[in-house]
Amino acid sequence: MDKKYIEHKSKAVEVDERFEYVMAITLDSRTKFKEGIIRCVLKRTGDLLIKGFRDLSELHKTTSNSEGNFIIGEKLNIKNEVEIVNNLLEEGKRLGIINGREANQIFEDKIKYGIFSVGLFVYDYEKGKIDWVFKEPLIRDCDAGFA
Repeated sequence: MDKKYIEHKSKAVEVDERFEYVMAITLDSRTKFKEGIIRCVLKRTGDLLIKGFRDLSELHKTTSNSEGNFIIGEKLNIKNEVEIVNNLLEEGKRLGIINGREANQIFEDKIKYGIFSVGLFVYDYEKGKIDWVFKEPLIRDCDAGFA
């Protein structure tokens, strides 16, 4: 069976001393998947298996080098980031990243996929519900093609 992806033979991202962990890389198709953003954990407190653990994270830009490994670059600047975090992350709530597509459109016998976007939301984990979704996406992939 043909793979729809290229399996990396080594670590795709090198973690340096600034971060405890890195995860959740999102690549931009407009750059031929050579640029994107990545979640970098600065500090983790508590145990993943026990309620109350916390990650202090930042989103950083990332770029691919000539060997296909990703280098973590500067912190992503999000408009009104401090206000969003200070006003919405009370006890029992977390700021999250969500992705999805707008509705697909059908043209004759072809499907044009909806625009893929990545955005922010606030999740109340005590009540198990999303309290707020940021109106504008952080990333919009306008290059969604036909199938």
